[in-house]
Amino acid sequence: MLDSTTVFAKVFVREFYRLNAGFFIVVITLTFGFMSGKEHKALAEFFVASPLLSLIPISVWLLYTFKVILFNRQRMVLAENVFLFNTSLLYRRQQLVAACQAVFAQLMPIIVYAVFLFVTALRNNFLQSFLLLFAAVIVLVAISSLMLIQTFKTPVPEFRTSAIKR
Repeated sequence: MLDSTTVFAKVFVREFYRLNAGFFIVVITLTFGFMSGKEHKALAEFFVASPLLSLIPISVWLLYTFKVILFNRQRMVLAENVFLFNTSLLYRRQQLVAACQAVFAQLMPIIVYAVFLFVTALRNNFLQSFLLLFAAVIVLVAISSLMLIQTFKTPVPEFRTSAIKR
């Protein structure tokens, strides 16, 4: 099982961060370049003040998760990664552990900010926001992992031609 997690880390995680380094530099510059620590805390308190406001970071996390899912699908189509389709022959538990670890590492920016929001919500006794944010992170990791496993089983999904094109 260690071998599959190592391969997933090299193929998905390391390449994801290598190819998106510019994106992360821009995001870090924009988020930390003009806001002080007090402003970050105030923004976090705003996000956790109500469950409705907690949907703001969750929607941004959802977009980032789509970026991760699309990246993983693009990686699977490459000729150099054809060997990854053999991971569908592993036990289901091994597939799930390897996929969860890879996706967890890819979603680490979300998880780090989520922990910051968890602490802020618990400190201010906003239990509903905490539960919503916690559930969102769990769902995003689970869905991304399951979609990665599904990609191993159906490498090239069928495309239906629309009635207009026919």
